Amino acid sequence: IPRIYTAIAEMMSCLIFITYFERRFSIFKTGLIFAGFSVVNAAFLINTGDVPLAWWIPCMLGAFYMMYALLYSTLDLKGMKVAYICAIAILLSEFTASLEWQIQYFLMKTRGDKIEINLLVFTAVTTVVLVAARKLFKPILNDEYLKELTVKELASAGFIVIIAFSLSNLSFVIKDNPFSGQEAVDIGIIRTLVDFGGVAALFAFQLHLNDIRNARELLVIQNMLRSQYEQYRYYQSSMELVNIKYHDLKHQITGLRAETDKKKRREWL
Repeated sequence: IPRIYTAIAEMMSCLIFITYFERRFSIFKTGLIFAGFSVVNAAFLINTGDVPLAWWIPCMLGAFYMMYALLYSTLDLKGMKVAYICAIAILLSEFTASLEWQIQYFLMKTRGDKIEINLLVFTAVTTVVLVAARKLFKPILNDEYLKELTVKELASAGFIVIIAFSLSNLSFVIKDNPFSGQEAVDIGIIRTLVDFGGVAALFAFQLHLNDIRNARELLVIQNMLRSQYEQYRYYQSSMELVNIKYHDLKHQITGLRAETDKKKRREWL
């Protein structure tokens, strides 16, 4: 995959989360920060495209750190919450770049290397994937959810990213193994499908966490309603007891008033 495609996919994946979480700065200042990180990230990936294989993983980690730094610089969130968002953005960018390049590579083989078709495919695929991802993740990944984010949940998301990223790049890092492809098309298909599986796993994981939290909130509401009902029943019982005592006292007072014998009245009192 051309490094410039990967760089654009990484920055655009970060952008979809920057657009709906609370930001530290104004839109203009946020735009300047985003533009600066985009230029630096693109330059970094392009200039490290021909490094030896031993340096490939450190370079990718450097690119991922820039994604984290961009999100941390622009979003008004703490580090652990930013890391969780960054994990999703990493897999999303990998899938976007893989899918776009696979479609473009197929068209280049069948229709020739035409720059206008390449730009059209790149723009269309990137836009569709990221807009769809934004619509899917926005309802289930929000400020309310991130307030209760735990270290265990962050570690689980990170594990999914590591596994998906490792498997999708297995053919590139280790060519001779039972699970790697030999042809460029096979490698592209493996990478795209594995990255898609990783994004789907993260989405399912997020849905599961939301269901757990919704069930927990529902249990709290049920307990609160049950407590209120028990208080109401206690209040109702108390009022019934008061009414009974009031009714008895009313008859006693009526009897006292009707009693003419002073001695009996004193005994009654």
